[in-house]
Amino acid sequence: MSLKEFEEQGVVEKLGFTFEVESDHHDWDLAVDGIATMTKRLKTWQMVQ
Repeated sequence: MSLKEFEEQGVVEKLGFTFEVESDHHDWDLAVDGIATMTKRLKTWQMVQ
């Protein structure tokens, strides 16, 4: 399951998970965003080289 699917299906709310799961969800979201940002920056950097 991707992060997008996880969010669209409302897994945390639907299943009544705890704060720890919600916290893990935010960590997952930050990681996905960070990877996308770094991928963009690396591509830009490679074009400059």
